[in-house]
Amino acid sequence: MHWQITQNWGRLIGWSFIFLLGGSEPVSAQFHEDIFGLIPQEESEDIHEDEIILIDDLLSRTSGIDVIALQDLQSLSILSASDYHLIKQALNQNDESYLREAKEMSSVLKLIINALNENEGIYPKIVMKQLSAISDDTRYRWHGKSYMKGFETGILSVRNKYEQHIANDGSVYFGSANKSSLWIIGDQSIAYGFGLNAGRSFPARRGFSTISKGATTDARMRGYNSATSTNRIRGGAYKKTINNHSILISIGEVNGRGGINHYGGMGIYMQENASNKWGMVVSEKTQSIFGGIEKGKIELAAEASHGIGTPSFVLAFQYEEKPFQYVIHFRDLRNGSLGETSNPMAAWQGRVVSEKGIFQGGTFRVNHTRIMVYADWAFHVVKNINKQVLGVRTESRFGRHHIIGQLKFDQKDEDEMLIYGPRLFEDELRKESFRLEHKYGSKLWRSQLKAQWVKSGVKDFTYGKGIDFRFTFYHPKYQLELDWMMAKVDDYNSRIYFWDVNLPGEMHSRLFTKSGHGPGFKLLFLPSLDVRMGIRIKTHFTGFSFNASPIVQGGLLFQANL
Repeated sequence: MHWQITQNWGRLIGWSFIFLLGGSEPVSAQFHEDIFGLIPQEESEDIHEDEIILIDDLLSRTSGIDVIALQDLQSLSILSASDYHLIKQALNQNDESYLREAKEMSSVLKLIINALNENEGIYPKIVMKQLSAISDDTRYRWHGKSYMKGFETGILSVRNKYEQHIANDGSVYFGSANKSSLWIIGDQSIAYGFGLNAGRSFPARRGFSTISKGATTDARMRGYNSATSTNRIRGGAYKKTINNHSILISIGEVNGRGGINHYGGMGIYMQENASNKWGMVVSEKTQSIFGGIEKGKIELAAEASHGIGTPSFVLAFQYEEKPFQYVIHFRDLRNGSLGETSNPMAAWQGRVVSEKGIFQGGTFRVNHTRIMVYADWAFHVVKNINKQVLGVRTESRFGRHHIIGQLKFDQKDEDEMLIYGPRLFEDELRKESFRLEHKYGSKLWRSQLKAQWVKSGVKDFTYGKGIDFRFTFYHPKYQLELDWMMAKVDDYNSRIYFWDVNLPGEMHSRLFTKSGHGPGFKLLFLPSLDVRMGIRIKTHFTGFSFNASPIVQGGLLFQANL
């Protein structure tokens, strides 16, 4: 392992002062731990880094629950379908207190709302934040953001491993907003409809309680801070709203799907009121129209886009009758009719998105237990292959005890990785996984014990078994986390994932493709209200002994309010 500490630490400190963040003293690191611990998310599908950056912004914002915060909340993919309904109602009523007074919301949204309330009105300070991930080479990320009297600026720079320049990939924007207009110069993301033409910076999520925002469509422009620089428009944009009508014009360089840069323009018109919304997006190569209607407990929304060849469309229906919620989502995505910055919900990611699919998700509560069920079927139009997923999850809370049980079935054509031509055989890869988890939390310490079992194969089956124990101790001046995970894995198809030891601003998982184990620890220092530092170290041993040389990786966090 190559630590590069002596060589790089001086450069890290010097470059950190270039990227300044205007904001308050962020909420404690415990808030980050709680956010990610509450998401019913699969470890095999990491939360997108751009979404983590947005969550970090929300947790450190001093403006409270304003329109910008509501729009950022609506951009997240980790909330439940009912959460997006609440956010939409608050935006439609132009009443930020609607969320403060709402009694029914997910634990994730409640935590973010509490953080926004706690930070509201704190005098802004200049904060520098740097996160370094260290393995055989070092990856750096600097992030900054500022809000001052309606003026907003954001800056982000990333140096990935093995790149020559320490600040290789950067993003910056400046913007201002009032009740009737918004302008942005620099990097921007524009998300309208279901993302067929003007998409999100991170894809919609298919999972237990977080499914593509139900039938809620996006309708916003925001400054863009991306660690990947995809689905980005670099130029200028202006939006004007009169009564319930809005027009948006954007012109600039587009870095869309496939990473191809070209200059293009985008025009959007939208009309909305409390019960319905419709709009159209016209870009260089594609056009789309979207709309939605809400009546009582039912919400229906759709989008269709046209470019080259077969059109794409999305249709979503949502029904909510507490304590029951149900969502069904149809999609038919064709590569030639998707916009350059599109990012719809899809089973197959990459340059060529061509699939049909149906997603269904339901959740209901019985006393102290919440039950979540989802099923997703997808068919790749070009490769002529199928995927089917069915999952059931229960979450029960008894005082400070939190018990989670999860059962999931995957079935897909074995030659899924085929690049050219249709599949030649009918064999299907089947996978069954079971998870049981227990969490206990108090004000001073928390424990988490998780066990997983995986069975996978076509005709002959292989198995994977894993266990992870984590203990976290909280103190006003520091936070200590100890973790030990181990797994017995037959082969890659029966692989095991666990959430890794992460610093605030990270959300990575550990993959076991072979039998092994590894301890890890994290230490966050909080010497004062204006300084936060952290270090994490994780190790991985092949097999179940300590005789082999371990793989060691680390990470550093530095944040200071000036």
